[in-house]
Amino acid sequence: ELTPRPKNYPGGSARWDWEGFYTALIRRIHEHGLPEQQKDLVNEMLGWFERRSDSGEAPDISTIRKKIAGIWRELREAD
Repeated sequence: ELTPRPKNYPGGSARWDWEGFYTALIRRIHEHGLPEQQKDLVNEMLGWFERRSDSGEAPDISTIRKKIAGIWRELREAD
């Protein structure tokens, strides 16, 4: 299971597992398609972070929204 990286992670100072996030995002879209609204996908991915954190921490919702926005636009234009 993927969890947020510790602050002293030797590969860098990234607090959040963005690689794992994108992997989970791609898998979710592949298995279930896009939800009706972008906010629903943002909330699902917020939950993904919360479930993987011992303390329930997650990046702020605006950061998650920014990470999803470009992908959302590209996939919606392809429909």
